[in-house]
Amino acid sequence: MSLELVTFDVGGVIYQDAVFARAVRLGLADLGVEIKDEDFNRIYDEVRQNQAGSIRSKLAIEFLGGLEHKQALIEATDKHWVFTSKDLHEDALETLRLTKGLGLLVALVANQPASIMGPLRDHGVLDFVDFAGISGVVGYEKPDPRIFEVATEALSIKPSEVLHVGNRLDTDVRPAKAMGMKTAWVLRGEAPPEPTALQLAEPDHVLKTLADLSPRLSEMKSR
Repeated sequence: MSLELVTFDVGGVIYQDAVFARAVRLGLADLGVEIKDEDFNRIYDEVRQNQAGSIRSKLAIEFLGGLEHKQALIEATDKHWVFTSKDLHEDALETLRLTKGLGLLVALVANQPASIMGPLRDHGVLDFVDFAGISGVVGYEKPDPRIFEVATEALSIKPSEVLHVGNRLDTDVRPAKAMGMKTAWVLRGEAPPEPTALQLAEPDHVLKTLADLSPRLSEMKSR
């Protein structure tokens, strides 16, 4: 494989996923639901471990009365889904810099509201990004393959020349692999605390931190 492009998820990979969890809980409160820690953690951890399904879908069904209320929860969450520079993972900017230093293109492929563009710019992330495939901007959400296609087509890169880096199997690894991309799974954020052997076998690379990516990229480029 000739590696030309690395695409990155945002939540959990570049920024702390705790920001999303906090935003969801604040969104529920705005909708009149004060959820107990144990109830929220039960649903959040179930989705993490199974690597399938939407956290907000499950919360809407259990605490808001049904999926018809999911959109209201999405809108309530997005108002609180704000990243600060303190939410950046310590290895994020350096990994992006090293990736660019290898002569590779960099894109974001992430389910985020359009408001993320401001923090991405202010925190220096966009300094290393050739294309920002943000769902709230491009109109498609992972696992829809079109959000990946938008990025590859914008940069004129074949899927076989792409490595996608994410922290979920259902919205990152599986759809990217289905398109013919290589995949790297970062075990943090919404990745399961105890991934199974079957889960670990799905991606091409398993990373404990994003800092583990650069050596893998150097190996892939040298082949």
